[in-house]
Amino acid sequence: MRGLSVLLTAALASPVAAATVPADLAGLLPPDVQVVVAVDAAALRSNPTVQRWLLEQQAPWSGVPADAAAFLRDAGVDPVQDIDALVLGFAPSEGREQVLALVGGRFDPASLGAALLARGATAVPLGPATAYRPPERPTQGARRATLILPLATTILAGTEEAVAAAAHRQPAPIPLLTAAVAAGRVDLTAHFWVVADVPERPQRAAELTQAAEGAREMGEVLLASRTVRRATMQATLDEALHLKGLAEADTAENAELLRDAIKGALAAMRLEAQERAPELVDVLRDVRVGLDGTVVSVVGAVPIALIERHASACQPRPNTAP
Repeated sequence: MRGLSVLLTAALASPVAAATVPADLAGLLPPDVQVVVAVDAAALRSNPTVQRWLLEQQAPWSGVPADAAAFLRDAGVDPVQDIDALVLGFAPSEGREQVLALVGGRFDPASLGAALLARGATAVPLGPATAYRPPERPTQGARRATLILPLATTILAGTEEAVAAAAHRQPAPIPLLTAAVAAGRVDLTAHFWVVADVPERPQRAAELTQAAEGAREMGEVLLASRTVRRATMQATLDEALHLKGLAEADTAENAELLRDAIKGALAAMRLEAQERAPELVDVLRDVRVGLDGTVVSVVGAVPIALIERHASACQPRPNTAP
């Protein structure tokens, strides 16, 4: 339980610690993890635009179902203020994929445990801490069994094997992330990032999706994406939402095909935007698609003002009928 002991010691030694960052949480993931998704909630929360959005949306907030809101209230968790970072990892395993979610922030393990027990969870001793096994749903089955381990600064949740292994694991660099950073393909200080070694199953799914949808331009992108072996994506928010994606193909020729397919899809989107959303034409025109050996890059930015305008147009209008 060395990993769990480290987390407990850090929580006790730093009652007013700095915000947890995703890169630190990722050290608890299994070393053979294939996909990592991360969100730096603390950095987003400090963004003036996000602060304004939160103030505007807090009162009419309706995105959380009533039962989830009740659980958060009982657990003493304010997702906006208490959560600093989220990391989700997927790792291969015999029989089924292992999933581990890590949430960094400030939590009350006793309140979280009581809220879980009140909803039918079972307490499971895990070293010096207590984990909780939620009740199985009728359609869930043993293969979907999960475990939740709440600590003062971290919540671990996922398949039982993944959570138990993380509790035993000493935080350490993850080869997948170390290689991506060393190659300059991802910035782990971005507000959102994804790093993936693409397994065979999603490659086959891309082929099936292309056949099912039959959309020519997107179908070409999906067909070309079957050759992708590694991919990264990141997003950072300031006065615009800056997006960057990289995909490494198996050969230089397939990388060229992927680049051409992406350019074709962007051209088709611009053509459609001229009639439906003219303000998007310049945004799409400024997207840069590059090629470096077997690596295809896509870089673009969407102004915050444009996002807000579209979000406002999508909001339901109040009913003014008498």
